[in-house]
Formats: sequence, C-alpha cells, structure tokens
Amino acid sequence: MPTCQNCGQQWSWKNAFQKYIKLNKGMECPHCGEIQYVTSKSRKQSSAYSIPPLLILIFSNLFFDLSIPVYIMLAAVLFAATLVFYPFKMELTSKDEPLW
Repeated sequence: MPTCQNCGQQWSWKNAFQKYIKLNKGMECPHCGEIQYVTSKSRKQSSAYSIPPLLILIFSNLFFDLSIPVYIMLAAVLFAATLVFYPFKMELTSKDEPLW
C-alpha cells in the first residue's frame, strides 16, 4: 500500500483506489493533509498492468470459441482484477513528477 512521503503513514486500500481512479493529479493525504502524487514509476507500471489482461483477451478469442457474453464477462473480470490489484503497488511522492 502507498505511504505518504510527508508523514510516513500508510494509506488504506480505499484511499489509494480513490486516488487511482480520480482524474486530478494530486490527492490530499488523509492523515496529514499534504498533497501527494503518484510516482512516474507507478504510472508506468499501471500502464504495464493493462497489457496481460489484453493479451489474455486476445488469445482467448483466438484459441477458444467464446460467446460474446462470456467474452464481455471475462473482460470485466480482468479489468476489475487490474483495478483491485493496482493500489497495492502504488507509490507516492510529494512532488509532481513528469511521466518521462
């Protein structure tokens, strides 16, 4: 779970998930109120986390004759698993870092 770089307190899964799905860059630490940002390393990793589910969907379509509802359900489960997993790997920083 992410840890605030200002106060050192660990965020809950709920707070980390809210940070992940919000479109704004910074989120206030629930413990000290300091604005925290997701590190560029974490943002790059989150992009990489979307690749395995896409590959699973592509190969399941190629090798298995899945109906469209099953395929959609598989996509939803893989998408949800990716969303649930990411807050555990999120890292925070007090500075807004450029992606590259």
